[in-house]
Amino acid sequence: MLNLKGITVYPPSGSQERPLLDQIALRYQPGHFGAIVGPSGCGKSTLLKTIAGLLEPSEGKIYWRGRDLDEDEDFHPSELGYVPQFSIFHQRLTVREAVINATVLRTRGKDRSTSAREWADAVLDRVGLLEIADRRTEVLSGGQQRRLGLALELVTRPALLLCDEVTSGLDPKSENEIVNLMASLTQDEERVVLSVTHSLRHLHLYNTITVLMEGHVVFHGPSDHLLPFFQVEAPEDVFPALSEHPLEFWMERYGLYRPYEESEMDAELPVTSETGSAQEESHIIEGVMEAPSLLTQVTTLTRRRFSLFFRDFGQLGLQIALIL
Repeated sequence: MLNLKGITVYPPSGSQERPLLDQIALRYQPGHFGAIVGPSGCGKSTLLKTIAGLLEPSEGKIYWRGRDLDEDEDFHPSELGYVPQFSIFHQRLTVREAVINATVLRTRGKDRSTSAREWADAVLDRVGLLEIADRRTEVLSGGQQRRLGLALELVTRPALLLCDEVTSGLDPKSENEIVNLMASLTQDEERVVLSVTHSLRHLHLYNTITVLMEGHVVFHGPSDHLLPFFQVEAPEDVFPALSEHPLEFWMERYGLYRPYEESEMDAELPVTSETGSAQEESHIIEGVMEAPSLLTQVTTLTRRRFSLFFRDFGQLGLQIALIL
């Protein structure tokens, strides 16, 4: 379970001006698909980066599977996957090559029990890209690029997958396919998937919706509670309703709703201590995928660099011209 308690994040300048996030308290159970929504600048991406460890909270604690990520063991690299909004793969590689490289750079062969190619093909099949595995990534559509972004993270079988605006700019059909794919990923090994999004078109697929406003949580609960909470009839009316009242109004309203929401979630949670059971901790240690050796990583990066160099005919021609 992912548990955030009193998370506060101030701007990088260190000034004590209005925090980017203020006293965020959230929890997500295993096998959970959660949406994080809100107007621009409300702190959605900041929250995701704080969970991932890219930003350090000024106050508060983050617990993952019972352990304090600040004082106890941090995320193991294979436990966490982070999919950014924009593509991070090399465009001159094929789809399969991109995933094979990620596999070799991030996992040991003994953890996979299969070759890097077989592992990569299994991941590509899971995200629906196996049929175009030999296609150059530079010709992929927007939806295919987002699937590849997910594939690059899935090679380590992360138990927590953070997706930052991965449906942004997609056509409705592609958006629908990606959201359904992310929802299905929660069923793989009881994974927690959190998606920052501007779209509320797929409410029925999310277990919970988290609405942020000016760095505060003003709603966090089951997706079927969202419209009644904001007293609207359609998802597209939520943001207009949010702008009709100041932050204080929604915080007070959420304060009245929250005890009811927590009582429902508590009924579904297993009984564990805040620090987690020894059995759970043992499962975590056994389940992670170890990183490869430094030699393997350097060799893979060097091989990839040469492949990219010889496929860039303009750069190759320039180097030959300089030599001549």
